Amino acid sequence: MAKTDSKNVKKNKGNNDNKEKKQDREPKRDDRKDERKVKQAGSEGIVRIVDTDVSASVPISRSLGDIKGMGIRYNALIARIFENKTKVEPSTQIGKLTDEQILILEDIIKDPVKYKIPKWFVNKPVDIWDGSQKHLLGSELLFNDKEELDRLGKIKHRKALRRVRGLPVRGQRTKSGFRHRRKAVGVVKR
Repeated sequence: MAKTDSKNVKKNKGNNDNKEKKQDREPKRDDRKDERKVKQAGSEGIVRIVDTDVSASVPISRSLGDIKGMGIRYNALIARIFENKTKVEPSTQIGKLTDEQILILEDIIKDPVKYKIPKWFVNKPVDIWDGSQKHLLGSELLFNDKEELDRLGKIKHRKALRRVRGLPVRGQRTKSGFRHRRKAVGVVKR
């Protein structure tokens, strides 16, 4: 028995040495990646435009698509107007822009009418309350949709009633389509 105890002691001693070596060595690769992400976030890894976080390593024309209310064509138009105003190409990474350039970009996005974008290009061509044309983004867009649905619901408009029920609004047929919106009706399995 004495021989086996001495073997166990040697094994245990070796295990303790390994634990000490693991603590002394550098962090794992995954830990290093997390450290890099934190450093990038602090040093222009994320750019905030119109209350939305946008990745700094993406070109201007593509990064604007992360903002709710902006589509591909609108992104391209905004990038082209920004290029004419500041002489910065749309393929430039958004993280390389200066603070003044970001402010100009935000101004173009928030007030497109000032930069002569056509009326048909904005998502709110005629505001029902003041008659102005606007392009709504982010939380404003969500709030406006909800407000519009509530307003139409109060007057019992067909559009609002069909949206609430989950039915198609624009006159599509419902016999064969739009079945995924309904709850299952039929034979119950035992």
